[in-house]
Amino acid sequence: SMTTTLLSSPPTYTNEKLKQQINENKDNVSVFLTGQGLTDDDMEIVAYYLLRDNKTLEHLYLDNNQIGDQGAKDLVEGLQKNTTLTNLCLDHNQLGDQGAKALSEALQKTTTLTALILSNNQIGDQGAQALAERLQKNTTFTYLYLDNNQIGDQGAQALGEALRKNTALKILKLQNNQIGDQGAQALGEALQKNTTLIHLLFGNNQIGHQGAKALGEGLEKNTTLTDLYLDNNQIGDQGAKTLGKTLQKNTTLTDLYLDNNQIGDQGAKTLGKTLQKNTTLTNLSLNNNQTRDQGAQALGEALQKNITLRDLHLNNNQIGDQGAKALGEGLEKNTTLTYLYLQNNQIGDQGAKALGEGLENNTTLTYLYLENNQIGHQGAKALGEGLENNTTLTYLYLENNQIGHQGAKALGEGLENNTTLTYLYLENNQIGHQGAKALGEGLEKNTTLRGLYLDNNQIGDQGAQALGEALQKNSTLRDLHLDNNQIGHQGAKTLGKTLQKNTTLTSLYLDNNQIGDQGAKALGEALQKNTALQILKLQNNQIGDQGAKALGEGLEKNTTLRDLHLENNQIGDQGAKALGEGLEKNTVPLSPEVLLHEGILRSSSLLCEDIPRGKSIQNKDFNTFAQIVMLDSGQFHAICMDTYPPVIYLNEQSKHLINLVHAYNSDQSKIKVAYTFDAGPNPFCFIQQEYLDEFLQYLQYFYPTTNDNNLHVSVSNIKNLSPIDLPIMQDALKRIILTRIGTGSKILVKTTMT
Repeated sequence: SMTTTLLSSPPTYTNEKLKQQINENKDNVSVFLTGQGLTDDDMEIVAYYLLRDNKTLEHLYLDNNQIGDQGAKDLVEGLQKNTTLTNLCLDHNQLGDQGAKALSEALQKTTTLTALILSNNQIGDQGAQALAERLQKNTTFTYLYLDNNQIGDQGAQALGEALRKNTALKILKLQNNQIGDQGAQALGEALQKNTTLIHLLFGNNQIGHQGAKALGEGLEKNTTLTDLYLDNNQIGDQGAKTLGKTLQKNTTLTDLYLDNNQIGDQGAKTLGKTLQKNTTLTNLSLNNNQTRDQGAQALGEALQKNITLRDLHLNNNQIGDQGAKALGEGLEKNTTLTYLYLQNNQIGDQGAKALGEGLENNTTLTYLYLENNQIGHQGAKALGEGLENNTTLTYLYLENNQIGHQGAKALGEGLENNTTLTYLYLENNQIGHQGAKALGEGLEKNTTLRGLYLDNNQIGDQGAQALGEALQKNSTLRDLHLDNNQIGHQGAKTLGKTLQKNTTLTSLYLDNNQIGDQGAKALGEALQKNTALQILKLQNNQIGDQGAKALGEGLEKNTTLRDLHLENNQIGDQGAKALGEGLEKNTVPLSPEVLLHEGILRSSSLLCEDIPRGKSIQNKDFNTFAQIVMLDSGQFHAICMDTYPPVIYLNEQSKHLINLVHAYNSDQSKIKVAYTFDAGPNPFCFIQQEYLDEFLQYLQYFYPTTNDNNLHVSVSNIKNLSPIDLPIMQDALKRIILTRIGTGSKILVKTTMT
């Protein structure tokens, strides 16, 4: 065992900046020391001043530094004098085997640590063996991340032996190592006896069919594993067959990732037969394999009988019309599938026709991905007819096909009657101005589409004019993408006139066109009257000073635009000056950003004095700010509900989150969290850092997920938190994006913009 001084005296090495950071944050639940170039010497300071005898610290982030084995030893000394730390994040350092050995001591001598993140640390077999030895007896450790290291079969065998005896570990990440069949065999044998592991991530190793066989045998007896990642290995048809037969008996696995494994029709056939009997698998990913029509036919037949699968990933295979036909027939009878991924296959009109017919009767599919296939106007026609009767599809991806103007016309007709599709992607489909006109006619009657993507379609001025006229009647489209479409000033003029009246479009993308000064002038005039647009992209459009001046005048009066992109134009100092003057007079609370060449112009005032929300931020009054944000969110939702037909964007998960926030704030007798929604189901939560970890624990408790969300947050002490009477929603939360408030707006004007 290690010799330790137990930090009897302060370190002689000093780093005043680090000591100051620690002093400012030592009472926090979480401390972030990420990416600061910290070395081994600095870990003495961390151990002595932060870890030693700390009574509040639970999460310590030291990732992306230069910490080696000696630094790891110092951290372990600190951990021995700490009784609160649960999560230690050390990924992207230089620990090596010796550092891993040192940290293994922590598994033996601390009773609170539950998560250790050691990804990207040059750890080999010896380091893995040391960690495994401690895991055999440890009863508190639940997360171990060892991905992107140099662990081979010996290290994996040691970890397998540990899993046989360990009774706590839930997640083991081993992606991007050098583990082959022998290592996989050891872990497969461990699965037969282990009763706690939930996620095993094994992608990007060297596992062949023998390793897959052993893992399959483990799954036959295992009763806890829900996620198995075997992507980017070499299991082939033989390995897929073995796993397929196993899944006929397994009753817990929900997610299986077999991407890029050289699986052909034979392997896909066995997996298809499995799906007919399996009642737990919800996500099957077979991207980047060698599956052709026969394999797809087996999977399509499975869809007719399977009652649990929600996601089927078949991108980048060799599926043609016959395979797509079988999948379409499967959709007609299937009642659970929500995502079907078929990008980069060889599906033509006949396959698209079958999928369109499937859409007519299907009542669950919400996302259909058909990019980069060989679908022409006949296939698009069938999909359009499917849209007329379908009541669930919300996203349709058809970019990079060959539907032409006739296909666009059929889809436009489908839009006239469809009441659910919200996003339609048709980039690079040669639809021309006739296709744009047909889609415009569909938009005039459609009441649900929010995003239309038509980049690189040669629609020209006539197409832009038709779409502009349609938007004068349409009241739901929010995002219109028209990049690279040969649109000149005439098309821009019509779009400008439309923007003067339209009250719903929030994003307009016109990069790589030829609108020039006249087109920019029309758009500038539109900005003076428009009350909805937030993003306007005009890169590479031959706009000069006169156009920039008109846009600047538009900014003076506009009250909504947040982003104006003008890179790669011909704007000189005069144009830049006009834009700057426009920004100075602009009164948008979160003022717009103008990107001009490589310079950035921003308004100097972030907040208007007469705006209560702005004052609450200036005064750091979170209570007032939170109330205003939630009231605004509720009022906007009420307005949407009061329209005819009502605009409903909150789902059950959204409402549950609202109830959780109010219940949490009520229980704490203080507003600690605020929420808002951007006219969609995904919430934005505002929270002060001191309460972050506590609320994250509530989120993990009430929204348990079968996917690794990289939160590194333990919920082991959830019982110590106040109880809230709400149901738990499994898999309602797919991802959390954690950001901090920045420094705010600044004036950054280059001395020359030419």
